[in-house]
Amino acid sequence: MDQVLRYIAECEEQTYLVGGFVRDGLLGRRTDDVDFVCPDPLKMAKQVADYLGGHMFLLNEEAKLARVVYDGKILDFAPIREGRIEQDLRARDFTFNAVAVRVRDYLESGFATLIDPYGGVEDLDNQVLRAVQPSTLLEDPVRVLRGLRFEAYLSFSPDEVTRSLMLEASALLGESPQERVRDELYKILALPVSRPVIEEMFHLGALDAFLPELSGLAQVEQNYHHTENAWIHSLGALQAMEEILRGRTLPVGMREKIEGYAHTGLSAGLKVRQLLKLASLCHDLGKKETSFTRSDGRISFYGHDLAGAKVFDMAGRRLRLSKEELRRISRLIELHMRPLHLFHAGPPSDRAIHRLFKAAGEEQIGLILLALADGMSTAREHPGGEMAGDYKSFLLDLLNKAVYEKARFLPVPLVDGVTVMQELGIPQGDMVGDELEQLVLAQVDGLVKTREEALDYLRVRRK
Repeated sequence: MDQVLRYIAECEEQTYLVGGFVRDGLLGRRTDDVDFVCPDPLKMAKQVADYLGGHMFLLNEEAKLARVVYDGKILDFAPIREGRIEQDLRARDFTFNAVAVRVRDYLESGFATLIDPYGGVEDLDNQVLRAVQPSTLLEDPVRVLRGLRFEAYLSFSPDEVTRSLMLEASALLGESPQERVRDELYKILALPVSRPVIEEMFHLGALDAFLPELSGLAQVEQNYHHTENAWIHSLGALQAMEEILRGRTLPVGMREKIEGYAHTGLSAGLKVRQLLKLASLCHDLGKKETSFTRSDGRISFYGHDLAGAKVFDMAGRRLRLSKEELRRISRLIELHMRPLHLFHAGPPSDRAIHRLFKAAGEEQIGLILLALADGMSTAREHPGGEMAGDYKSFLLDLLNKAVYEKARFLPVPLVDGVTVMQELGIPQGDMVGDELEQLVLAQVDGLVKTREEALDYLRVRRK
């Protein structure tokens, strides 16, 4: 790192390292990405990227924000506010982040010339989260979520004034740019343990402001399968999913496979595991609008899975989720009851498993994990807290099939659509897809194993 810093200091002497990482991060612990401020950040980022052989990304061209990525490291560059480092620090969120050192001074004398106008180092030592000034959070409520993330990641606690400001600012989150809210939510879900943070968001009123569909589940009384309201159950499902993703509840040989799946990258900074956690938290969003008290006094939620997918789709669009994220999470919510229905129907046929896996698309594993987390949460609402052994065994067997035998239940057709049209004498259209699916079912049943057998199968169907 010192070699990089020397190069930066040579390029522009008025470049500063800023943030709580300054003292601890360069020496080991990182509290956030490495931040630099300088007079011309776009020019500096380009020079550093070329020097390192890394990649430069424009984060916001108008605001002159840029990022350099190299060798797994992230360097962010921003302009100095009003040309003075003191003004820049005054505009920052929390005191431990309002600390800076000029790169050239750091190389000459370490932290002897640390700029710390708000006592950030002391707060860092005492693990106190303190807003730089009262307007810090009220002018940018998204910083509330950032603060909650710091609390969890760094084991900080807010002082009384900051806690009061967080409570006041949380109500304004619905008016903030929702893509920034989404990004902070994803960062929170990237933590190994997110449940306490999400619960604190609920108590602060932050969820009411930007995701009222979720916080509203606190008013949804459950049926006889549950002892807690739908919000508490949803928190429990999130906690269970986190335990699953940390390797608990799974057979030893399965953990590595699930870890690899969960850490699959979808976009910059986003992995499958974050989508799974969000799906587990939101899987029962449809219960509020489908709650129905029957004549015998019992409550039912018929169709809450389908309704929940639609509710999430609307909420996700508001939060500026990508089409891919919306599609994957909505599908998990829509199908989350299917494994339980399959279990109650008795030992499933290979065709039934095929239909489930086909409906799940690329989320066969995720769907089973969601069903497992849902079942674990429900079980913990009752004495003993353990899932019924037969249902858990069923899900783990289904998971084993999804991980190790997927090709058996989702085989590639032995012929293509053109061949189907030629052999059956049918035009292009939906019928071709239907016939291909019948052929795949014959493969699943073991009746067709080669291309020749597939052609014979089609010829018989033509007759």
